[in-house]
Amino acid sequence: MFNSWRLFAAFFVVATLHFTAHAAQAWHLTIPLPGTYTVPSGSVFTREPSIHGTVETAGVFSDPTATINYMKITYTDDSGGAGRNYDCEAIVSPLNTLDRGTGFSGKIGAGQIGRYNDIYPSPFTFIAQKDFDTGVFSENEPGNGTGEDSGVNNPVTFGANGMLYARVTYFRGDGGTGPTVSNIKLQMTMTCSAMPGAVLLGGNQSTISWQPSRADEAVAQKLYRATSASGPFALLQAFANNTTASFNDTTFVNGTTYYYKVVAEAAGGVVGSDSNVVSVNTTTLS
Repeated sequence: MFNSWRLFAAFFVVATLHFTAHAAQAWHLTIPLPGTYTVPSGSVFTREPSIHGTVETAGVFSDPTATINYMKITYTDDSGGAGRNYDCEAIVSPLNTLDRGTGFSGKIGAGQIGRYNDIYPSPFTFIAQKDFDTGVFSENEPGNGTGEDSGVNNPVTFGANGMLYARVTYFRGDGGTGPTVSNIKLQMTMTCSAMPGAVLLGGNQSTISWQPSRADEAVAQKLYRATSASGPFALLQAFANNTTASFNDTTFVNGTTYYYKVVAEAAGGVVGSDSNVVSVNTTTLS
């Protein structure tokens, strides 16, 4: 089923886990991918297809005991008409390449979606999910012909940068016109020792930007600053939400290099993972 032209809608999962005494527990991640994409068709395999849409970050992991328990892909099929026949696949990998043949930690997919259905509702929200603990795969395609493709959970391994990446692909190989898909979302359950954290994106003038933790359990976050990459870090600002994604630092001293990190918190003040650390030289700030 996985042949022909491939549309890769890629997004990164990032959530730094520092080592603590926390017992491992399940954390739930929700990773959206904005945009609308047309499922392509053809007969030529392209090993490195173009990236379409935005790239999303969602977590930096470094806990070697992490496992993936569950994966779910949902999206809206926007096209009218009948006779769907295309494939989708969601992959979580320690590598940021777009080659699905590389190593992965989790993968689910569905093939020949709506192949034998003559009356296909439009728009339609498609759901495919795999519980790796029980081995159960399910999907809600309204006709028949849709089936699981390679639902796999391998031991979670991480690259030298401590990151785990995720991507979704859509493709079709029968020469027909594919539908358009939107509202793409990947949900995951991971068991690890600390809640996945935020991702610092950098500083632009006096504004520090980051991607908040993708963990559903995250309810607050704190921004820290130091004059050394190794600390000590002092609290700069606390946020009673997990939605704030930037802060204007007005207390800097010109000519000083500062280091920032964000720490997400769950209910009850449970501290999650540190984000990555970014540096900003205030000679560029104004």
